[in-house]
Amino acid sequence: MKIIILTPDNPQPIGGIKQLYRLANILREGGWDARILHEKPGFRINWFHVPDIPIEYKSHIEVHGDDVIVIPEIYAHQVPSIAPGVKKVIYNQNAYYTFLNGDVQEAYYHRDVIGVLVVSDDNYQYLHFAFPNVPIYRIICGIDTDLWKPRQKEKVIAFMPRKHVEDAIQVLSILKHRTAFDGWKIMPIHDMTELQVAEILGRSSIFLSFGYPEGLGLPPLEAMASGCHIIGYHGGGGKEYWNKEWAKSVEVGNIIDFVLTAERDMMNFSEHYDEWSRLATQGREWVMQHYSLEREQDVIWDVWSQILVDR
Repeated sequence: MKIIILTPDNPQPIGGIKQLYRLANILREGGWDARILHEKPGFRINWFHVPDIPIEYKSHIEVHGDDVIVIPEIYAHQVPSIAPGVKKVIYNQNAYYTFLNGDVQEAYYHRDVIGVLVVSDDNYQYLHFAFPNVPIYRIICGIDTDLWKPRQKEKVIAFMPRKHVEDAIQVLSILKHRTAFDGWKIMPIHDMTELQVAEILGRSSIFLSFGYPEGLGLPPLEAMASGCHIIGYHGGGGKEYWNKEWAKSVEVGNIIDFVLTAERDMMNFSEHYDEWSRLATQGREWVMQHYSLEREQDVIWDVWSQILVDR
C-alpha cells in the first residue's frame, strides 16, 4: 500500500505545501510508504529543506486498489474524478477555503473518502458542522524550536504582506508616525527561504499578523517560538493559541486598536524589557508544550492508524 500525497506545483513559499511534505515524512518514519505526487515532471521545492521522500509525477505514477490518496482541500472537488475506487483522505488545512471551488458535499461524502484531516479545533468544529457524518480527525502541526528560536532581540517589527496588505499599509503608516516608533524598524517577510525567515523572526521582537481567514496560522506560532510577541488577527483557526499576555488578538479591520496594541507592546519592550522578555519566554515554552514535533508525530501516527483500521 502506498500513501500518495497530491501536492501543488507551486514554487512560492507557502506553508501548506511544506505541511504536505511534513505529513509524508512523518508517515514514512512511522513505517508507511508515503510519497509526494506532483504534476509537472521534474518539479522540485527549493525554499525549505526537503527530507528524503520519494517524489512521483502524474504521468508516471501507478495507482493500485489498496493505495490511499491524500488530497488537499483546494482539490477536494476533484475527488470523484481522481482514481475512482481508490480510497482517499482529504487534508483540509483551511476550512474557510472548503467551498471556494463550489459545493463539495458530494466530494466529502463520496464513498472513496475514508477521512478528513484538520489542523485546529476551530476547523474541526467548522467541518463537523458542515459535514456532520464525515469522519474528521484533528492533527497537530509541530514547530521545530531548534529552527525557530530567539536570537539577539532588536527593535524590529516583522510582518508578512501576503494577506490583507491594505490593513498592513494602514497600520504601519500610522505606527511609523507615533512617538513609540522611535528607533524601530519594519521588516516585511516575502519570497524568502525558511532559513531566512527564521533568522529575521529570531531577531525581531514583534510579529504583526494580518492573516484572515486561517486554518491554524503557522507564521505567528513560528514567531512565538522565535521569542516574538504576536499582535493582530488570529484568523479563526488560531484562536486556540491567541489572547495570551504575549499574543494579543485584534478584531479584523480595527486599525486603531491594532496600532494602539502594537504601540503598547513597543513601549513595554523599551521601558520594561525584563518583563517583556519573560513573557516572550513563556510564549516560546507554550509553543514547545502544545506544538512539539514529538506530539505532532504521535498524533499523526495514531490518527493514521485509526483511519486505516476504520476503512
